[in-house]
Amino acid sequence: MAFISKPKTLGLCIGILAVTGICIALSISIAHEIGSASDFNVFWTAGNNFIHGNPLYSRIGGACRYIYPPFAAWLFQAFALFPLQVAAAGFGFVNFVLYFLALYLTRKIYGIYIKKDSRYLSISLFIAALLSFRYYWYHFHFIHLNITVFVLCLAGILYYLKGKETVAIVFFVLATFLKVYPVFFLIWLVLRGSVKTPFVIAAFTLLFIITPMINRGLDQGKADIEDYYTSFIKPFEKGRIEPQFHNHSLSSAIFKITQPSIEGDGYNYRIFDVSVETTYIIYKISFLILFGMMIFMIVRNRYLNQGVSIYELSVVFLAMLLLCGITWEYHLVTLLFVYTALIVMKTENLSRGPVYFRGFFLFCAAALCMVGKDTVGDRMFHYFGGYDALTALMLGLMLFFFFFDCFHNLRHVNLQMKDE
Repeated sequence: MAFISKPKTLGLCIGILAVTGICIALSISIAHEIGSASDFNVFWTAGNNFIHGNPLYSRIGGACRYIYPPFAAWLFQAFALFPLQVAAAGFGFVNFVLYFLALYLTRKIYGIYIKKDSRYLSISLFIAALLSFRYYWYHFHFIHLNITVFVLCLAGILYYLKGKETVAIVFFVLATFLKVYPVFFLIWLVLRGSVKTPFVIAAFTLLFIITPMINRGLDQGKADIEDYYTSFIKPFEKGRIEPQFHNHSLSSAIFKITQPSIEGDGYNYRIFDVSVETTYIIYKISFLILFGMMIFMIVRNRYLNQGVSIYELSVVFLAMLLLCGITWEYHLVTLLFVYTALIVMKTENLSRGPVYFRGFFLFCAAALCMVGKDTVGDRMFHYFGGYDALTALMLGLMLFFFFFDCFHNLRHVNLQMKDE
């Protein structure tokens, strides 16, 4: 047995070293191309401005607009301790490590539901990883924060399912103070948690608000919070829409098909000729419907004393992507979890309709992960993006998971998965 195990251990070590070497080489190569217009330069500059006491939201340092909470800039001080490209290479490598951690945590969460059929789960996760890898590669190239946020959310989910709610709250609040869209999971926690849950969330929220002030001082800390609100949160509260080609949020999709293009690339995706005022009304109604569906699903399942299902969690992830004002392609790393939920759904427990929908969504996910200028040509690439095929897929998946978790007895499937 020792003779057999040693070659396996040696092979595993060689494989890990080879993957590590590839990740380091890719990180250095990608970091070499990082410039002043990159997203990572925004993080690096914010950390530098934080260290030197400069206003965070004034674009001092020449970076593009900074749209993250002051606490994130407090963390970004670590980047500013190094030259831009060195810091980018280091965090680029961290992103590769976090990718494997995201796979591991997703596997651990689904393992709670599928206890005995380990091989089926592993194959499902592998397929989901293939279908979502495009978005991770996009993320690696831009050296962004979304895998970090995703891993924090996965850790929060895992600890909540293990009955460690306070630890889960720490992860979700931390994720929200890096990028605001995980606030949907804080809402989920309030609806799913105990009476004390909102107070624990408030306590950790206050901690993360105060932490930057320890370095910056009370006056500058208050100014940072006000600047963050007025420069980013308030405009979206007032109805700001960013209908760029690469924005896959619901608001962007609705505006692209109802208003003239703002891109100036020669393409126009307008289908319905309606006024701007009507477009805003359509979006607000759509937002309220989808947000209401998410709330209804969570409250219903809790009222019926149902355990948290993978479909409920997937709906929260999809709501994060659809209902936030900005959803670039590198935000879609969370589709790893959503695609896994779709793939592990066992068809023998379903009627014909859900089986057909499941197959259709899997086909769309596979097709969209291969769409690019090199594969479908420039015109079709712009049509897929401009008419927001990805947004339509996410919307379809959210409706699918909602209706069949609530009304098609998919809860029975969940319980079978737990009992296996």
